[in-house]
Amino acid sequence: MSMIQNTLNESEFICYAMYRITQSNYNKLRTRQYKKIELEPMYESIISPPGSEGWFPNFCRNVHILQYEAKFSLPIIVVALIYISRIKQAIPGNPERGVMFSFFVVALILSRKMYNDNQLTAKWWAQKTRFTTKQLKNMERLFLERLGDRLYVSGEEYQQWLNALQILKRDHQFLKSSKQLDRAHLQDRAVPNY
Repeated sequence: MSMIQNTLNESEFICYAMYRITQSNYNKLRTRQYKKIELEPMYESIISPPGSEGWFPNFCRNVHILQYEAKFSLPIIVVALIYISRIKQAIPGNPERGVMFSFFVVALILSRKMYNDNQLTAKWWAQKTRFTTKQLKNMERLFLERLGDRLYVSGEEYQQWLNALQILKRDHQFLKSSKQLDRAHLQDRAVPNY
C-alpha cells in the first residue's frame, strides 16, 4: 500500500509541476532564490490546487499509471521536466490538455534514452499510453525538431532545476495541506456542535 501511495504522491507532484511549467505565463519555472529559474507563487485555489487531479483527472491518472508501471527515477523526471520547459519556450501559448500528456510521454522517452540505454520498447510505451508506435515516433520527431535537438542538460542546469523543484514541492505540499485543513474546517462548520 505504501508503494502505491508513494507513487500517487510522486505522480500528483509531477502533474502539479507540469501544470506550473506548461500553463504558466512564464517560460521558465521561477523561484525566489534562483535568478535563472524563478517560481511565482500561485495560491489561486486552495480547495483544488492547480494541476491536481481535480483539474486534470485523465492526465493525472495517466501520469500515475506510467509512474507506477515504470518507476521513473528522479533524474529521468527532472530531465523530462526540463525538456517540457524547453518545448514550452519553442511553442507559444498554453498547450491543450491532451497535448500536455503527449509532451510528457515524449519528454520521458527522450529523457530515458539520454539517461539510460536500457530503454523501454516502443511497444511498451504504446501499450501504456494508448498511442500507436507510429504516433509515438512522429511525436518524438516533432518534439526533437521543436527543441532543435537540444537534449543535453548540463550539471549546473540540472542542479538549478532540482533546487527549483524542491521549492515547488514545498509549495505543492503547502497547497495540499491547506486543502485538507480547509476541508476539515468546512466539515467542522457544517456540523453543529451541541
